[in-house]
Amino acid sequence: SYDVRIIVNKDNTFEYTETIDTDFTTSSHGLFRNIPMSNAYSIDNIKVEGHEYKVIKNDNYNKNLVIKIGSPNRYVFGPQKYIIKYTLTGYNQYHKDFLYLDLFPTSWPTAVGHVNIHVQFPKDFPLDDLKKYSGGYGISDNQFGVFNIDNDKKTVDFTATNLPSNTGVTIARDLPKDYWTGARSKGFITSILLIMGIVV
Repeated sequence: SYDVRIIVNKDNTFEYTETIDTDFTTSSHGLFRNIPMSNAYSIDNIKVEGHEYKVIKNDNYNKNLVIKIGSPNRYVFGPQKYIIKYTLTGYNQYHKDFLYLDLFPTSWPTAVGHVNIHVQFPKDFPLDDLKKYSGGYGISDNQFGVFNIDNDKKTVDFTATNLPSNTGVTIARDLPKDYWTGARSKGFITSILLIMGIVV
């Protein structure tokens, strides 16, 4: 299963806590978490609770940031829990403010039994007219799972069971001018991507 909690801050930063429950049917050293990188954002404050891990920035495979979780000297088998925390910093681009956030990447290679995503927004975030997508690459509607928006609590939740491989989940919205305060500026924007995982 895959569970993610995201806190959206006014300075265009996003605090992630991801919990992955997996069941290894063969012996494995652990888990690779690949984060596709671009000049649209940076990723800092990476931590993995209770496991040995190594962060490789600017690897030679698709220019990913790679979190290698596990020990090369120890195998794991059966149920395992991985809790990953990090901060994603988006950069202001195009002289306009907007949100484009992939909550679950279309490049995820396997089906996921249970997906639960919870996003907490600032109190003044305009959740009306929020666009919501789930499905394969290039989708323009919600094909899987259920979105629940609470405008009073400023939260968005997404739940799904048996989410197929290569299925993404995205939210997007144009924002009022200067909504992000104290945000960094760098380069041009592409979509902000959540991460893909590969079991090794």
